[in-house]
Amino acid sequence: MTPAQNETIRKLVGTIIHRDFSRKGAHGAGLTGAAKALGLSQATLSDFMNGHRGGGVRLLLAVAAYEKVSVDQILSGMPFEVSQAPLKQDPQQRFHVHEDPYPLRVEVRKKPWYQEYPEPVRALFESIFFEGAELNDAYDWMKWLEKLNQRFKEWCEQGHEEEQFSFKSLKTRGRRSLP
Repeated sequence: MTPAQNETIRKLVGTIIHRDFSRKGAHGAGLTGAAKALGLSQATLSDFMNGHRGGGVRLLLAVAAYEKVSVDQILSGMPFEVSQAPLKQDPQQRFHVHEDPYPLRVEVRKKPWYQEYPEPVRALFESIFFEGAELNDAYDWMKWLEKLNQRFKEWCEQGHEEEQFSFKSLKTRGRRSLP
């Protein structure tokens, strides 16, 4: 795998560790719990995460199976739906720029073109939070914003009221459809 692909996988494994194994008792703890869940030795996963070795086919297949995505989705480096991420949104808790817990989302919000997005999209974007979101880079946040904007346009085209746009309106097939 290329260095860029290895970094993509490292980032994804870091998200898995943070999201699913950072709490004691939740499948084990930290790197050891993640290694066990992925069917790898702790030493192998540790060496990979520390950059001492690249990822192999076994690691790639294990991560793809764990996340229930294709190998191509992982190797492309494009954001994809992480079905196990506990996404939360509190319409009363809209983070102001100076108190937003995600610095790279703040960078996106400071761009002059950000104000061109419709208010309901910005409101939703500014109120979401989930475990592992701090691992998103600015590109990931822009993809979230674009996907929310796309869903908002579809919502309006279906004749719904703009003010009713929320994560509840994005619900499909019994689970939230993440951007």
